[in-house]
Amino acid sequence: MKTLDLRQNPISLEELLQVASNETVLILSDDGNEYILEAANAFEQEVVELAKSQRFMIVASKPRHLLSD
Repeated sequence: MKTLDLRQNPISLEELLQVASNETVLILSDDGNEYILEAANAFEQEVVELAKSQRFMIVASKPRHLLSD
């Protein structure tokens, strides 16, 4: 994952999309918020891989209020 700090190095949307076409990008915005950007097909592949994980599926199937225990 590549980190782009827009506070230090502002780039255009086109440049940002170009980077995200090759790898997942953590974007640090001027106001301090963090965003993750990745190509849609990369996200779909990640979902497929997570669905294969028995541990993840167990956690995902639990009601949210039980996850803090």
